[in-house]
Amino acid sequence: MAHSRRLVTLPAQYELDDIHTEYHPHSSLPSVTKCFSDFSREHFVMPPPPDLDRDPWHPFRCRLDFEVAELALEAALTKDQTSRLIKLLQRVAYKREKFSLKDYKDLRQTWDAVGHRVTPFQKELISVPYRDEPEPRTFNMWHRPLWGWACDLLKDPRVGPHFVFDAQRLSKFNGRSFVHFIDEPWTAGDFWDFQSQIPPDGKLLAFILYADKAKLSSFGREKGYPVVARCANLPTAIRNGEGFGGGRVVGWLPIVKEDKKQAGKPAWVNFKNAVWHESFKKLLETIASHSKTGCWVKCWDDVARWFFPLILILSADYEEQCVMTLIRGVMSKFPCPVCLIPREELSKSALSGPFERRTRENVIKTLKEAREQHRADEKEAILIAQGLCDVDNSLNTVERTDSHRATSWDRLHADHEGFYGDHLWVELQTLLNECGRAVVATVNENFAVMPRWRSLNHFDEVVDISFSDGSKHEDISKLIVFACHGILTEDNNKIGYLLLRCIRAYLEFDMYTALETTKGVTRNYNTKPNEKMHGPLKQSYQQRTNYKNVAQQILNVDHCQLTAQWLRCKIEDYDAYMKSQGDGGLEEEVEDLGQEFFHVRLGAAEKPETFEVIELSHTGDRAFERFRIKLNDFLNAHFAAVGKELPGGKRINLNAKYEIIENRYIKVNYESMVDWCQRTDYLRTATYSAVSSSSSGVG
Repeated sequence: MAHSRRLVTLPAQYELDDIHTEYHPHSSLPSVTKCFSDFSREHFVMPPPPDLDRDPWHPFRCRLDFEVAELALEAALTKDQTSRLIKLLQRVAYKREKFSLKDYKDLRQTWDAVGHRVTPFQKELISVPYRDEPEPRTFNMWHRPLWGWACDLLKDPRVGPHFVFDAQRLSKFNGRSFVHFIDEPWTAGDFWDFQSQIPPDGKLLAFILYADKAKLSSFGREKGYPVVARCANLPTAIRNGEGFGGGRVVGWLPIVKEDKKQAGKPAWVNFKNAVWHESFKKLLETIASHSKTGCWVKCWDDVARWFFPLILILSADYEEQCVMTLIRGVMSKFPCPVCLIPREELSKSALSGPFERRTRENVIKTLKEAREQHRADEKEAILIAQGLCDVDNSLNTVERTDSHRATSWDRLHADHEGFYGDHLWVELQTLLNECGRAVVATVNENFAVMPRWRSLNHFDEVVDISFSDGSKHEDISKLIVFACHGILTEDNNKIGYLLLRCIRAYLEFDMYTALETTKGVTRNYNTKPNEKMHGPLKQSYQQRTNYKNVAQQILNVDHCQLTAQWLRCKIEDYDAYMKSQGDGGLEEEVEDLGQEFFHVRLGAAEKPETFEVIELSHTGDRAFERFRIKLNDFLNAHFAAVGKELPGGKRINLNAKYEIIENRYIKVNYESMVDWCQRTDYLRTATYSAVSSSSSGVG
């Protein structure tokens, strides 16, 4: 992490909130300073014209074939259901094009034909010896070669222009000096340091890797072990999104079945860790060699670049971090994967540190020293002294990659599933149930009547339900103080009142950890975007497999989804290009988007009504008392405030017979004050627009 940097300047030279960008010396780019309104973290790059020599839906014989196949994939239709759908469609006469798929076999062959367009999965056999057994134990693992996947992104005309290859240092002018801030991975200190370690004309290709077991069956008896990769050179909106440049399953690790007789013993723990790292070593194989010498890739813009890959961030919960860094866990002398803080120090409010950081070099040195001992107890003593396992770390095969440096605190498991979900929420549920059924019903009702917001889970009841989803715990925590307002007070329930104050303090802490322009931006390594990918894997298991040898079946579906996504992007580019050339292509359904006023769009319009009817129909509602008069006053004051002339140069005076249209949907585009990107809010509410009259006046 980079330290704060203050560039002292004369205030007269700059304006408040100016943004200064310093590029890494290897980039040969000069530093620039932009005013706040001109600074943007978004890339708006138009893709090049599509290749018109071949239809974008190829090898599907026509666009309709692809769209039917895409629908069957999205709907998780079985082989028989897909065949029935195709037979039904063949009975329909089409005016624009002919549907040519014959049966499921034909569809499967077409998917296979397009499947090579993006890097497919490969099956590997992993062999690991256990103690004195004569033969090593073998396991199957699947992986999508990381280098091939990365090259798919680098060559894609839609994703490619968004890549950032050079480290930056960003600073914002506060009126006296420029203060350093961090938002994306390439603006942090590690990216800058690593770029300094490669040749001046080389570029870093930085990976974010996540791994964790996923429950595939409803009761968790069937599990998978996916590995998800993201490219740290892409902006957060793309990297953490669900498009072609977002997270991708790149591996499926073996799960070692527990041996009750051996469980907990050092040899068994080392064996399980060795299986994990031998599998991960195979996953990293394609980038390990390139990390040392680099590799040239011709990118989307026909420019060849010399890339040096590395693992920049490991996104994982604590249990998985222990495996990735090969430490002995929470009960060891040193349970932290990052530093050598003694376990007894963790519970102290004031630490006696700073403590020595773990490093790749020091761990290798300790393992070497331990393995040189002749007696097993002497070897074990050296390892216990630093809480290490006797296993070689697969991440060390990638140059400049340090698992201890790449590991960070995880907000999802520490806050939403941990501090809140396992502690504060459980205590509050118990307390509310002790208060009686009437209190529980009131809290549930308050949740049910909460307005529905985009990207916020809506709950009809929560008190008596157990949630294992960290995202749901996060949303409950945002609403719970409001839902309990007036129910748990200092007068009627002091313990409950104090607990709500604790929850409010927790929310303030969690708010600060969620900031997106700080010294440690948790969104860059949070496991939340990766854990969301467990849902589709579970759906594939339940709807698309025969429950036997499920890994290959699930990954086949995942690969089909990726190729469909790739084709869909090509078709969208094709449509946009044809539209720009004056050819709309296929007739499209026109969505009623309503009226647009600058950055605001109104929709879901109701039938026009006069002011007279509206006021009569809302008799008793104080908000509509003298509604027309108050609207007149507001509009006249608004025109005066913004310095614009009144329509026709006359004061607005809407009479009772004027009609007004109620809109129940509003979409607002705005520049976020959090990260200075364009954001969109969607509200479903009752707003009014388009005042009109058959006679004259304001339109």
